[in-house]
Amino acid sequence: MVYTETDMFKMHELTIKGKTFNEAKIEILEDRVDCDEGRIYTLLKIVCDYYKIAEKQIRFPNRAPLLVTARRAFSFLSKKFTSKSLKSIGTFINRDHASVLHQIRTTQNFLDIKDQQTVKDIEAITEIYYQAVLRANQKKDEENNLTEVF
Repeated sequence: MVYTETDMFKMHELTIKGKTFNEAKIEILEDRVDCDEGRIYTLLKIVCDYYKIAEKQIRFPNRAPLLVTARRAFSFLSKKFTSKSLKSIGTFINRDHASVLHQIRTTQNFLDIKDQQTVKDIEAITEIYYQAVLRANQKKDEENNLTEVF
């Protein structure tokens, strides 16, 4: 499992509050499971915005190179940032689990050989995603702080 900077910060806060490492880890995993659906939609929106395509185009059976690249990035990042199975990621974009696995492996192979375009795309989308998650967490924290005041 990949832990984000937000996860590590939350782990730090929970251990300061007296939770054990395992208790904090379980709480972080529960939060991730609760928000996986939101994360996958966020990823879809970010990937589509990055490649300047409509969200429904990524689900079409079209094999245009731009759509294939967008699907590969979406599959790779969905597996990296959510706990969704290959089957559920595939269902989300109208593909089977084998296609999603192939897309993930292909993207990883491009990253391994340091393909400039793939590395640039994945890094840029990842940065945009981190910013979106950070903004969402800050908004959530502000809402929690407002509720604590009242």
